[in-house]
Amino acid sequence: MERKKRRDKDNQHNMKRAQEMAYAADFKAADRAYERA
Repeated sequence: MERKKRRDKDNQHNMKRAQEMAYAADFKAADRAYERA
């Protein structure tokens, strides 16, 4: 049971990181589009 709880916590952490990475990639793309304009 304890192991499952820890895995769920890791999954939450990974989701958060994935969201941050997507946000950063989005930000870089917007930055590039701005430079091109």
